[in-house]
Amino acid sequence: MRPHIPNGRATKAALALLSVLAVVKAAALILIAQGVASGLAGAFAGHTDWRGAALTAAAGVLLRGLSEWGSLQAGRWAAVGVREDLRARLVGAALERGGSVGGGADDADRRVASSAAATAVLAVRGLDGLDSFYTAYLPALVQCAAVPLLVGLRILGADWVSALIIALTLPLVPIFMILIGKHTEDRVSVAQQALARLGSHLVELAQGLPVLVGLGRAAEQRKALRALSEDFSNRTMGTLRVAFMSSLALELLSTISVAVVAVFIGIRLVSGDMPLEAGLLALVLAPECFQPVRDLGAAHHASEDGAEALRRAEDAIAAPAGTRLSAADAAGRADAGQDERQDEGLPNGPAELCVERLTVRYDGRARAAVQGLSFTAPAGEATLLAGPSGAGKTTVLLALAGLVRDGAGATVSGRVSGAEARRIAYVPQHPQFTEPTVAAELELAADGLAPKSMGSAVYRALEAVRCADLAEASPAELSPGQQRRIAVARGLLRVEAGATLVLFDEPTAHLDARSASAVETAIASLRGRATVVLVAHDPQTAALARTRIELVPTEGIEDHESPAPSSRFAVSERDVDAAPARRGEVPDSEDRPWLGSLWRLIRPDLSRYALAALSGAGAAAAAAALAGLSGWLIVRAAEHPPILYLLAAMVGVRFFGITRAALRYAERLATHSAVFSTLTRLRDRLWEALTSKGLSARRLLVPGAALESLVADAESVRDELPRILQPIATAVLLAIGALVAVGILLPAQLPVLALAIVVSVVVAPLATAWADRRGARATQQGSARLLESIGQALAAAPDLAANRLVGPVLARLRAEDKRLTALERRGVAAEGLGRALVILATGLAAAATLATPATAGVATSTAAAVVLVQLALAEPLAAASSAVQRIPALGSALARVGATSDDDAPRRTRSGGGAPGPANAGLSIDRLSAGWPGQPNVLANLSAKAAPGEWLVVAGPSGSGKTTLLAVLLGFLPPRSGSVEASGRIAWCPQESHLFDSTVRGNLAISRDRTEVPSDAELWEVLDRVGLGDHVRSLPGGLDSRIGSRGSELSGGQRQRLAVARTLVADAAVVLLDEPTAHLDPQAAQELISGLHSALVDRSVVMVTHRASELRDGDLLVRLDALDDGVRRLALVG
Repeated sequence: MRPHIPNGRATKAALALLSVLAVVKAAALILIAQGVASGLAGAFAGHTDWRGAALTAAAGVLLRGLSEWGSLQAGRWAAVGVREDLRARLVGAALERGGSVGGGADDADRRVASSAAATAVLAVRGLDGLDSFYTAYLPALVQCAAVPLLVGLRILGADWVSALIIALTLPLVPIFMILIGKHTEDRVSVAQQALARLGSHLVELAQGLPVLVGLGRAAEQRKALRALSEDFSNRTMGTLRVAFMSSLALELLSTISVAVVAVFIGIRLVSGDMPLEAGLLALVLAPECFQPVRDLGAAHHASEDGAEALRRAEDAIAAPAGTRLSAADAAGRADAGQDERQDEGLPNGPAELCVERLTVRYDGRARAAVQGLSFTAPAGEATLLAGPSGAGKTTVLLALAGLVRDGAGATVSGRVSGAEARRIAYVPQHPQFTEPTVAAELELAADGLAPKSMGSAVYRALEAVRCADLAEASPAELSPGQQRRIAVARGLLRVEAGATLVLFDEPTAHLDARSASAVETAIASLRGRATVVLVAHDPQTAALARTRIELVPTEGIEDHESPAPSSRFAVSERDVDAAPARRGEVPDSEDRPWLGSLWRLIRPDLSRYALAALSGAGAAAAAAALAGLSGWLIVRAAEHPPILYLLAAMVGVRFFGITRAALRYAERLATHSAVFSTLTRLRDRLWEALTSKGLSARRLLVPGAALESLVADAESVRDELPRILQPIATAVLLAIGALVAVGILLPAQLPVLALAIVVSVVVAPLATAWADRRGARATQQGSARLLESIGQALAAAPDLAANRLVGPVLARLRAEDKRLTALERRGVAAEGLGRALVILATGLAAAATLATPATAGVATSTAAAVVLVQLALAEPLAAASSAVQRIPALGSALARVGATSDDDAPRRTRSGGGAPGPANAGLSIDRLSAGWPGQPNVLANLSAKAAPGEWLVVAGPSGSGKTTLLAVLLGFLPPRSGSVEASGRIAWCPQESHLFDSTVRGNLAISRDRTEVPSDAELWEVLDRVGLGDHVRSLPGGLDSRIGSRGSELSGGQRQRLAVARTLVADAAVVLLDEPTAHLDPQAAQELISGLHSALVDRSVVMVTHRASELRDGDLLVRLDALDDGVRRLALVG
């Protein structure tokens, strides 16, 4: 299949320039052939004037170097321009749609292809494949149209028989290309889909790392990751075997065709039927007729990944975005583009929000999530959406924010007024961030404010939520409670910037009493400034609303008519809410040693790399020997020896031709097999490092950072290894062999060849490095950072789209991409310079050899062999020059990998599986003191015990040490003094427990070993205990119903219940629960706590909570903000 060529200005300009350069290259080849043929023919005839021929050949060499440099420049410039435009359009479409691209059938491939992680991988790693399309396929395509025609015409002028043979055999090459290309088309698509699936799976694993570690399942998922990587490698290698086999067939066909030409020339020279110059001219030019077609075949297969990525990107961009609810007016539904026009002429103050007959039904669900809802929210007041968990409250907010759209995964109907897109601020349950610091994040949210007032506005917003000391902290390093307060501050700034409708979804979940009070005060301050729609299960937060709208559940959910009260723990006056320490930051990798990492990485596959190097050197040597022997054969035939005398040389020509093709095939297979094996091991090593660090490297669990570590850096190592190790090894071995051969055949030429090799392997790389000025390293780092930025932006896409912040973030990403484009264009100019220098050095050395028959008295046949050998050195030595340029990029990638896996962040000291426990069963904490590296103690002299059946309830404000205590219990943070002992296995349910993009069954079963798969009865029992059984039974697939990425098809409360259920399935001796009722209404929270007490009657439990109402008689309360040890045994009455 012919790859689709983008029809843009950059492509048209590149095609025009490449066409001119193809004509220049054809002229250069003819000049080189003419100079070589006339020089050798003159020497054979005894003429001593070789200078004219040498100058003709030198002029051809100069032109060829210019054409090679220009083709590379034109192709890469077009590639980066097209890629930049496509990337911006793809990311922009994904951000506007809330992080995914495309909708449609609910199948695994479509889900994978449309996920935020897969979109990020496609936008960066996938579209990078366009480089091969523009730098290899497009130039080869243009040259196929020009070079064979022009060169063939020159051969026709010299020898019509040779021209006829070429005309008959040349069309066979594209026929074979088409047939083999059809065979590999489907395989390439499957391999591309496997890459997308691998990228999504890697990010899923990284995001769910706290869950996997807390359940003791990280080691098993490490095996799954290894199996997935091996499956990807096997699929890709299967495709490559077929693709490389097609290249082998093309090589053999071209070689046989040229051999036939050489045999006919030799026979006619022996019989005296043609002049030597014509024979030499035809021999030198014949391979050049086939070379563009061979290049096109190789480039076609190399560009298939880019072509497939291009197709996927264009499909994603063209996918329907759906219709916003807020785009409907009295006349009916309009397109989303009307939002901008609707804002014109609107009043500046808050408006009344009117919702009429709102119905939302998610695709694949039998019942509507929201059915016929109508309500009015008074202007400038707070309105509460009330109802039990799963009643559709969050769905209403998502529909108002434009994140649930008709025709994009859901059917949405109804009418709304007062919810204009540019006037909405949205504070979600699970906020995501895109900027490196809290201050930068809030400055983004303040988009629209005057620059001079932005700083003070940001400070006021931080003060309002008691986060003024977090301005320079990284959002990724904050606790969930702190992140929620930053999201509230972001909402306040959107109001400052002009928003008049604010949607709050559980703004006080995960907050202690003081922080919750600050958030409630901030929300109350919006009265009269904005219309507020509030979802809150906490009664104190819900009391802010003057209007209450009750949502009636539409499916399998018990309606709690009279919610129980929920009280918070009071907080002592001691301020413990400090800025977080930077934990596990990946340090600057610029100066980290990487050669040792490289050796350790490739050592297990050293035999494969050695086989690849020897095969590559053998293939290059066979190509040089083929050229040299062919030249010797033709000149020797002109001496009219007996035909039998030349048969050995004819056999040698065929032997070297076949050997070159076979060794090239072996080299490609060995190289890629070694690299894929190395990549699998590298990913395994990175996963082990992340598993070891866990909570101590929170930054690495951010979606963008996970993409950077597990995909960008690992893929960079994969890409750079074959581009560096193989060409350098081949060039070194080939240079040594060429020096030895020329030293034997033509000692007088040895100094010239040595100089040419020094220029090729020393001067050209140095010139390339000088012109590049560390651009390759900067490009690799920029590409990794861009992938991280895009990954994090797409993870935060719902927040950005709802708050109308897509524009500024997309502009920043475009600016980042433009900087990367500038670096790449500088790098390709440097690469072109190096290749041109190598072509000049080897070509001029070959031209200088034309003088040796006259100056050194050597046989013309020997000189012909040496001339053609030197011309054959250009390609492999030029590849080595490009490889040297890429060494800094490989070093940077390896250093970043080393920084992820080798830094001094705390590593896990306790296994999730649990070793034999202490003499007394349960959990024992004895005089524990702990803190993060470089920071003072957060916990000091803490002692507590929880026997089986006992609950240790931990309370305290944000920053008081709750996460630190959990990190110590899980073994991520070693105690500075004291000890922790647990009997048996520990299972942990984090605050924001990640749900995998799988089924209900899959999310529950992941907490058990594969050999201990829970039965359906066990799963239903656990789901009933946490109050989720009725809802799951109402789903079309029951336990096998998919829940979406991060549980997107469940409400916040349902996600929390499922996470708790998963922890119960783990059947651990010690259970750690981190705010298990954060997203539940008070009645549901009380029922869940009671159910947990019954389910965990023989387990030791540690529960972190901010709700005093969740305490039970006999619980051991640990107040981390108390002045003494803070441990109290509760005896509650009533």
